[in-house]
Parts: sequence; C-alpha cells; structure tokens
Amino acid sequence: MTTLANLRSGLRVLLNDTAAEGYLWNDAALRLHLNDAIRSYSRAFPRQREAALTTIAEQREYDLPDDCLAVVRVYLSGATLLEGEGAAPWDPACSYIVYANKLLLSPAPGGSGLSIALRYLATHASLVEDGDPSTVPDADEDLLLTHAAARALQTLLAEETKRRRFETQSGQPTRAVANLYWEQYERGIRLRTARVRPGRLVAV
Repeated sequence: MTTLANLRSGLRVLLNDTAAEGYLWNDAALRLHLNDAIRSYSRAFPRQREAALTTIAEQREYDLPDDCLAVVRVYLSGATLLEGEGAAPWDPACSYIVYANKLLLSPAPGGSGLSIALRYLATHASLVEDGDPSTVPDADEDLLLTHAAARALQTLLAEETKRRRFETQSGQPTRAVANLYWEQYERGIRLRTARVRPGRLVAV
C-alpha cells in the first residue's frame, strides 16, 4: 500500500525537486497539495464503505459517518429501507431521508437495539504521517501526483525567486508545466470514468 512518504517522493520527482539541501517545497506544503488531490479524486471516485448504527427508542435522527458523501442503501434489522418521506406508504416505517449529515428514519423506531446497516460513498483518507497508507488504488496514484504537481506549480508562480530556480532546474516555464500536469490529471479522470459503465443483470 502506498504511503504519504511514497507519494511525496514521487511528487518531488515530478517537480524536479529532489535536492534535499535546497527543496523548493517543504514536506508540509507537499502534504497539503497531496491531500487536496485526494479530496478532488474522492469527488470523482468515492470510496465504498459500510457502517453499523444501533437504534434508540423514539430517536429519529442518527449521525452519519464524518467521511460520508452520499448514502447508497440503508437496512434496518435486515429490511431494506426506501429513501424519501413516505416512500413506502403501505409501510411508513420503511423510509429514510438524509439531511445535514444525519440519517432521519420515518417514523422513529419504537425500540432500542435494532441494527441499522449503512452503505455509503466516502472521501478517501487524508494523509498526515509519513507511514499513513493511502486508500486510493495504487493504479490511480498518477492522478494524485499530477493534480498535486499542478497545484504546487501554481503556488510557485507567486514566488518569483523559487519560480526562477524551478525553471532553471527544469528548463521549462512553470506555467506550461503546471498546465501539462492539469491536462494529464483531467485526461486520466476522463479515461477512468469512461471505464465505469452501468450494466444490466440478465437472468439465464
């Protein structure tokens, strides 16, 4: 599994910033850009996760996990709930809505201790320590690196001395390299998105 340290090393190679005695970007700055890339990647390819909640009698609202982007499916003691108030008018207990990062059951469960199983789409984990493992698939590591590189180079445009150093080391204009990395990132997102297509289940 790729770690923050691995990603940062790969990012330094892309940025031609491997001379430890005079880095253009410190570790904290590169971590910031990598986590920004992870957030962007999460919007295109969220993580699939599950969580378990337990009902409290007459309590309707339950906090969703902090990393929740969207709820996919909710089960209450094994029964699938339908989304929307009154989604199942013949059985109003079988419905829920999501609002303000809370799961609202309709109506409130009458008993405590019932199991709520939650399937949801989540952000990928932010990286803080060097050994923190990335939850982004290794095959998509290039997307994180090109996004982070483009962002790092954009910040460099405002720092004249560092910009000149980068252009001397790389032999290329900073803005042109930043644009190249943005194009690579966006092309990679489009290509990967095109591979995910809905299918139809056929009974044989």
